[in-house]
Amino acid sequence: MNAHPIYLGTILLERNRHKPGHLPTFKVSDWLPRIAAAGFDGIELWENHAALADEVELAALEASPVPITVLNSYCTFADDSGTPPRATQLAQRLGAAAIKWNFNRGETLSLIEAEAVTAWRAALPEGMAAWCECHPGTPAEHPEQALAIFEELGLEDYRYVVHPLGGLERMRGFLDCFGSLVIHAHMQARDNQRNCLRLDERPGEVRQALDLLLDYGFKGSFTLEFTAGTNQPDEHIAVMFDNALRDLEFLREALA
Repeated sequence: MNAHPIYLGTILLERNRHKPGHLPTFKVSDWLPRIAAAGFDGIELWENHAALADEVELAALEASPVPITVLNSYCTFADDSGTPPRATQLAQRLGAAAIKWNFNRGETLSLIEAEAVTAWRAALPEGMAAWCECHPGTPAEHPEQALAIFEELGLEDYRYVVHPLGGLERMRGFLDCFGSLVIHAHMQARDNQRNCLRLDERPGEVRQALDLLLDYGFKGSFTLEFTAGTNQPDEHIAVMFDNALRDLEFLREALA
């Protein structure tokens, strides 16, 4: 295993990642041999690639030659959707070591949501971690506010995901607040118009962000979350995968 494992996020390949209904457009199992041959250390599986799959596909995912290390969940709390326990069941079935999740959208955390998150976390199987993405647009967007929330919920009961290319000062804030509890990073480079790029199109920015992470003693993993071509009208899965391979090569070299 590499010192800093790099995972492929299957959301990177999914055209419908942000579209109403979030219906998968491909079977991850069809791509598992190529993902394995590319040398990825694991997969961060977009939840609907499993939640909306049939039994044949789920069995293929269970037998994946590449570990499904993280379930990328969009479960919602403080409602009756039943999605948090569903995410747990899927992660357990697929052998994932962690579930990546977010708070519901909004600026403040309600008592109902806080209680729902705490109950869900307490019910996770032993050895399964809850990774909060602290996503913009949620109550955990800002480091100090996120820290205050998790000091109430149980700081050590969770682990935290950062976006190294989303602003160095914001990432520094999370590293200052959460220290070694920051264990994962989502990689996506953007231009000034917010279009996604390959990592080698922003080499200085990427290396500066990685230097900051490593200066703080970061020992965690990375997921290639988006790449050049994401959300473009001519988005094509084969092109996305080729760009992800170039990102994998660049990130490996930058971390060497």
